[in-house]
Amino acid sequence: SHSHGLGAILVRCLDAKMHGGKVGIKAARQLRSYAAKFLRCLDVKMLRCKVCYYKSSLRAIAWQSSENCHPEFNLGAINVDLEPLTRISNAHIHSQRTAPSPTRGEGKEGSVVVMKENNFPDTDFSRFTSHFSLRKAAFTLAEVLVTLGIIGIVAAMTMPTLMANHRKKVVETKLEKIYSVMNQAINMANAEYGDPSNWVIDCGSSGKATCSTNDVEDWFKSTIGKHLKILKIEPKSNQQGILVYFNDGGVLYIENCIYDMKFYLNQNVIKNSEDGKEVFQFRFNPIVYAHQSASSSDLTYVFKSTFEPYATYWDGTREHLINGHSFSCAQNHAFCAKLIQYDGWKISKDYPIKF
Repeated sequence: SHSHGLGAILVRCLDAKMHGGKVGIKAARQLRSYAAKFLRCLDVKMLRCKVCYYKSSLRAIAWQSSENCHPEFNLGAINVDLEPLTRISNAHIHSQRTAPSPTRGEGKEGSVVVMKENNFPDTDFSRFTSHFSLRKAAFTLAEVLVTLGIIGIVAAMTMPTLMANHRKKVVETKLEKIYSVMNQAINMANAEYGDPSNWVIDCGSSGKATCSTNDVEDWFKSTIGKHLKILKIEPKSNQQGILVYFNDGGVLYIENCIYDMKFYLNQNVIKNSEDGKEVFQFRFNPIVYAHQSASSSDLTYVFKSTFEPYATYWDGTREHLINGHSFSCAQNHAFCAKLIQYDGWKISKDYPIKF
């Protein structure tokens, strides 16, 4: 006879249960036997399964659980902690009649109906926890599309920069590595044969080489090459030098004059490469060749016993490397490797070639 009052009490108790608290039933002793059944009904309702409605007399409960609801209910187990609380008077129960209670489905007292067939808005379920909702949290299609659009715009703005930075990093890493491994091999050749004048051969000048491709290959294999980890050596298609393939994908082109060399980042760019971005010029000039003059100011930074970036005609300044000569990185691109080395094997912001 106190169904409305008990409904409000159970809703408050269920709110506590949802938040991990203990459930207390403030009702007369004769109502406690129905409390667990009501909680089961509300649990089912909370999960959007079938809803159990009660008769006003509270003496008969129409109960039917769904297999898609709490499976433990089908076994008769109820996970509810009921605390015996102080008895309250009937007057207090009657005072709760105006509190919200479950809406009955079209007067079908004692029946089991599907939730969507009844007008059961969130505010009617409980006004004690305004933040709780029967609806499951979800995004609308419009929200998802807007989010994807924003992600696409941000990606379109940032991806080119990220890719450019990656390409720069690859160049920096490979140039520093080839410089290191070549000089290590040269040092080992020096340890084996002594001064470079003992094992470096004079093959003429660039464009007027006196050594054949086979001569260059034999010389390289017997001196520097045997101290390197390489995949293969093959003649260049124009027969003007050899291509040395390294394990990391880099390729070193040694011209028939021996001292002029080029480094390709990978074998895919050999036939069509961009100087200062995919291919870089180096030189190995440990001795003064017959066509060279030791007193020439143009060769100040050329005569070195190590494998070095191309620096013929360089005056020693950074400005000269950038755009101060026809061989500069901005013009002929011959000085690009030297510029990167000058900046600590880093591609600076004012590097003339864009990635």
